[in-house]
Amino acid sequence: MKFRSPLVKGTVLLTLSGILSRLIGFFYRVFLSKAFGAEAIGLFQLTAPVWALSFSLTAAGLQTAISKYVAECSCLQDRKPHHVLFAGLFLSGLISLFCAIGIYTKSDWLAAQILRESRCAVLLRILAFSLPLASIHSCFNGYFYGRKHTKIPAASQILEQLARVATVFVLYGFYLKQGMTPGIALTAVGSVAGEAVSCFFSLFSWYWYLKRRQITFSLSDFPLAAFCGYTGKLVAMSTPLVLTRIVLNLLQSYEAIQIPLRLQQYGMTATRALELYGILTGMSLPLILFPNVLTGSVSVLLLPTISSAQAAGNRGQITTAIRKCILYSLFIGFAATCFFLGSGQFLGTFLFNEPLAGTYILALGFLCPFLYVSTTLTSILHGLGRTSTSFLLHVSSMVIRLLFVFYGIPLWGIQGYLWGLLAGEIYCAGACLLALRGFLYYNEP
Repeated sequence: MKFRSPLVKGTVLLTLSGILSRLIGFFYRVFLSKAFGAEAIGLFQLTAPVWALSFSLTAAGLQTAISKYVAECSCLQDRKPHHVLFAGLFLSGLISLFCAIGIYTKSDWLAAQILRESRCAVLLRILAFSLPLASIHSCFNGYFYGRKHTKIPAASQILEQLARVATVFVLYGFYLKQGMTPGIALTAVGSVAGEAVSCFFSLFSWYWYLKRRQITFSLSDFPLAAFCGYTGKLVAMSTPLVLTRIVLNLLQSYEAIQIPLRLQQYGMTATRALELYGILTGMSLPLILFPNVLTGSVSVLLLPTISSAQAAGNRGQITTAIRKCILYSLFIGFAATCFFLGSGQFLGTFLFNEPLAGTYILALGFLCPFLYVSTTLTSILHGLGRTSTSFLLHVSSMVIRLLFVFYGIPLWGIQGYLWGLLAGEIYCAGACLLALRGFLYYNEP
């Protein structure tokens, strides 16, 4: 019960906040689709891989590493978890600052040469300001996940969405009142506002968290040797995760560029190709990923839970967690598939006023069981410290998708890409099961 209670409690809290956040996000996307159109959404989606790549380099891997080592420190009760946070903040803050400067100063080149769309330059310059804020926020989230204290990350998630949406709504209304035409750049401004609010909220929440528990510290309690030790551990664990994210985002960026180009090879105009890409990635895929909040919440807390069990040498606990998570993910996945098959066409037309979005939802519904299983099992691999295995699995899955982009889209249009997504997720889920087979068949003595 001690094992399950914090996991279940935290999962419920993160799930509820995730559902609320995504509901806000979906209504937000509906507004964007009607206010700016599919082509503008496609432009904004083109910038997403660049931002995601930068975030992966600066924070994504460190958040996971911070969560793991904070959980281990809490389990062993002989170390100070906030020292792990300090080391993570130093690394993340330094790297994110350099990345933000690079994106801002090289935005024109990135837009023209990498994204092949010069209109993305202004979006990149605005989004650069959000990177350091997002990195700091991510480190605090890792700390609280490691302490299995999910209230603050859950609240910051909702505040981020509310701040983002409110900023865009206010600016959109202001532009209209002034007789000006609002542009898609408002979404980038909203992203910066959301990250700023969540960052400062996490900072002040951490301060009050320590104060309420009467946890005090000074720089003298954190000698250089300890700082170097924690920094080395964070770098050692986060490096494979960072490489995974970087390689995946590079491949996804390349994929995002190639999809419209390959659709043109199929016979579409450049404008129509960009519209289809915007409909698929900005409307249909977010809806398919919505139920993933149920398994995503479990995944976030699985990592520190598995890390604590591994530190305590409890192999049976790990096996039980894996088996239950597989069953849970399959149940949610098949339920989501049935739901999307029954209502996909209606949702596309009702939410986005775009029948084609509904067609894509129907096709993408089959992804859900495999996607949700691979999400939870990947988190378990990270909790066990097997980040290199996760790297190989996800890169090979992405290569499968790219093969369909290059050879499938010119033959079958966007349908070729949809088949590639399904093939990649089937492979990834199956490979994760094989990687964890030693735990699946373990019987506690």
